[in-house]
Amino acid sequence: MKYLLTGLLTFFTAVAAPAQDSTKVYYLPEDVQIFEAYCQAFADKSDLPMNELVAETGRYFLGTPYVNYTLEVRDPEEVIVNLRELDCVTFVETTIALARCIKAGLPDFAFYCENLRLLRFRGGILHDFTSRLHYFSDWIVDNQQMGLVRDLTASYGGQPYPIRVNIMSTKPNNYRQLKAHPEMIPVLKEIEENQISGRVMAYIPQREVDRIGSTLPNGLIVGTTTTTAMDIAHCGFLVIEAGKPHFMHASSTDKKVVITEITLGEYLASKRSMNGIMVAEALEPEV
Repeated sequence: MKYLLTGLLTFFTAVAAPAQDSTKVYYLPEDVQIFEAYCQAFADKSDLPMNELVAETGRYFLGTPYVNYTLEVRDPEEVIVNLRELDCVTFVETTIALARCIKAGLPDFAFYCENLRLLRFRGGILHDFTSRLHYFSDWIVDNQQMGLVRDLTASYGGQPYPIRVNIMSTKPNNYRQLKAHPEMIPVLKEIEENQISGRVMAYIPQREVDRIGSTLPNGLIVGTTTTTAMDIAHCGFLVIEAGKPHFMHASSTDKKVVITEITLGEYLASKRSMNGIMVAEALEPEV
């Protein structure tokens, strides 16, 4: 049986954002069970630094199956909760939202759902498919503005990385919602052209990643920059293993959440389209 968590739930706001009483949350009973098991397992970990808590939370989901398009199951758009199956972005969002529950001392499913909404949608406001943060560089920028993460790439010697994106508006048939709602295409095109493209962010080139990687904090959010038409090809977390940086991510190749056996720099070198990384830290909730 599937459940809808509607605005009748009391949402706890982690940052200043307009209340969304009409927001619907879609989940299965197993998702609540996994959430409760996580909160029980992490009940004594609230004193961990946020980056360490994020790393430990990510490790909790090692082996969780990789499944793509887990957010494409509802139309109109809803907050999709799926702790059973993850892709690269939902792994990042799930991990941070869970860690925020522990740091806030609020192991409450409604609070977790609220944090997912804040992380996933522009300005924390769910309007429709176009309000979701589809491009990961935009995800970093928006969540920094919301006070949920901080972009650290420039502080670690990042070089200029101009952002140019258009893949959603130029290839709308790749997206079920855009095929069903072509009126959304001009909206997304405007977002791509006037809100995302034209930014100059920073990236750490692939050749520098292993050299500086061991100096980076455990549990940093990693977005892999790319030479393709996208801004960020993949995302996950940096974890330090035996003093070296490795990549913890929901892998489409391994079909599950893994930590790479090779270093993060070696992983990037093995992917012809990946040329570096952006890094950001998840911030503690203000309660």
